[in-house]
Amino acid sequence: MRIGKKMWFQILALFFALNQPTFSQENSTTATPQQNQKIDNKLLQQFYRDDLSPIFEDIVSVQKKAKQKSGKILIYPFYSIDFSDTPYTMWAPNLNLGYAFGEFIEVYLNLASGFSNSERFISKKVKELTLETGDKAEIKIQKAKMQVGIELNWSPVYGKDSWGPYGIIRSDTFLNFGAYNIAYEKDSGLKFKMGIGKTFYLSKTFNLRLVGSLSSIQFINDTEKVSNIVGLFEGGFVFYL
Repeated sequence: MRIGKKMWFQILALFFALNQPTFSQENSTTATPQQNQKIDNKLLQQFYRDDLSPIFEDIVSVQKKAKQKSGKILIYPFYSIDFSDTPYTMWAPNLNLGYAFGEFIEVYLNLASGFSNSERFISKKVKELTLETGDKAEIKIQKAKMQVGIELNWSPVYGKDSWGPYGIIRSDTFLNFGAYNIAYEKDSGLKFKMGIGKTFYLSKTFNLRLVGSLSSIQFINDTEKVSNIVGLFEGGFVFYL
């Protein structure tokens, strides 16, 4: 920002006024500290009314946390999708009900009451193949039906993110840990998750949450349980009540 000549004169005038002794015009004696303070205050008020104050108009500062979380009941509906080389993509609406045991620790019970299993391209191509026996090739794996589990969020980092040239959104960065049981068509398998996420505080109760994670999931084929590493992305809104 370019500072004009008028502003420079005002800065110099204020500097000399604040650093020179003040004398009484009537008796030429040194002014009292109270008199000096009144003069300084008048000069400062005049100074800030003029051209220097626009310098600070675009400065935005956030010092305190957006929310006191300790003791809050938490409701977190979200949607999850996996990224892996398994035969099916698993989409699922989830609901987490939790409690904040402190400013840094949140514990949730998780429920995914149903999965949408979308067949991947590779699985479709395999079905087009024919075995030596004349039968059609197929990747046999049970589809997920339901999931229950427990999650823990540890939020050691508090910060803020810019939103446009003047806006700021406060946020928490947290580590996410989870253990689950997945019910398949005939059997069940375990799932363990570790990820990192952010909560963006949009209002007192309504807040955006995004999580990226890696999970070890047991899948069920014809003969055994097979563990596979799966990438997960979750997004939803968390409510602090």
